[in-house]
Amino acid sequence: MTKKGFLSTFYFGYLLITVSILIAIEHQFQLRIKTLINIREVYKTMDMQVEIIDFIQCELKNNKEIGGEYSLENVTFSTTLNADLIQVKVAEEGLSEILININDHREIIDYSVKS
Repeated sequence: MTKKGFLSTFYFGYLLITVSILIAIEHQFQLRIKTLINIREVYKTMDMQVEIIDFIQCELKNNKEIGGEYSLENVTFSTTLNADLIQVKVAEEGLSEILININDHREIIDYSVKS
């Protein structure tokens, strides 16, 4: 005596495959969202770097003395001038130190970021 149930094996197999595909798609969406959040943080950090370097470049071109505490719109930092190297310590999270190389004409040659 066999009774046919409401859930057949064939239907149950399709249900499992469909649910597995939906779970995989949702997992991919979660990974993409995490990636976008990380990219946003990277761009925020790069914006702070550009803002600080632009400010220092402006100060150098206007022959102002570099050194001390500075506060821009969204970042606070301190600078120290050593011969041809400007050391910038950033108070914000994500950045801790920027080293800026300058030449004899007070122009920025290169910079590096230490986290």
